Amino acid sequence: MGRCRLCRGVDYLCSSHLMPAALFRLLRSRTVTPRDPLVISARSTFQTSRQVSEHLLCVDCEDRLRRGGENWVLRHCYRGGGRFLLREQVVRSRLLDDGPVGRIYSSKSNPNIDSGALTFFAASIFWRAAAHAWQIPGRMRGSLIDLGPYQESLGKYLLGQEPFPGSAAMWVWISLYDKPSRAVTTPDSSRICNCHAHTFDIPGIRFSLFVGRTLPQFVRLMCVAGGPDGPIVASYAPDDILATQVSQISQTTRLSKALQRKGKWSWSP
Repeated sequence: MGRCRLCRGVDYLCSSHLMPAALFRLLRSRTVTPRDPLVISARSTFQTSRQVSEHLLCVDCEDRLRRGGENWVLRHCYRGGGRFLLREQVVRSRLLDDGPVGRIYSSKSNPNIDSGALTFFAASIFWRAAAHAWQIPGRMRGSLIDLGPYQESLGKYLLGQEPFPGSAAMWVWISLYDKPSRAVTTPDSSRICNCHAHTFDIPGIRFSLFVGRTLPQFVRLMCVAGGPDGPIVASYAPDDILATQVSQISQTTRLSKALQRKGKWSWSP
């Protein structure tokens, strides 16, 4: 029993996951025993069956987030075996631009793409990452990102009380690789184009949230929620960035004793 962090009502609280529990099943190995996924950080690398969860949301809010975007996105992300429903629909959409970073498609030209679900799902993850001090394996307890004054407006958007914030822009990237990385990353922050950028990955998809009072015009135009065409970027960049990050981490991380006993480890994502 406690106060829901989203609606602020006092009720029974669910064991709410930072990243959806269904993602954990996608990360489990099909060929290696034990099947538990790897947790990789700059300090240590180990396998675990533990999922990051806390008593955070009431039943109604938990269900709101699941129905608002989670169910649709997890059906359409990369699920292994070449099954990537979102990419199949994106590449059938109207091409807006084909540049060196990737191809930009209009999600609004394809009724089979639910840009609202993509926006809602990503917003819910970013909000959760900022709204609670999470205990991540291999890390100290704390909020993963700081949304500052935008946390409240994002929460009101999730409750259906306000539209998606005008001071924010949500970018969606999909991988063009035949077999995208099945990695999941927790939200992280950086400073890009004089605004705060927060990013996380799920298999085949990268979400970036830009917030700031004076977002550059091109950042706003690329917003899947507010851009006139609801653009989605198809690119090799998300996987390449993940590969670079894993390569850098491999220089400092320490394998657990269980992994050391397995012998040489491949760092390919």
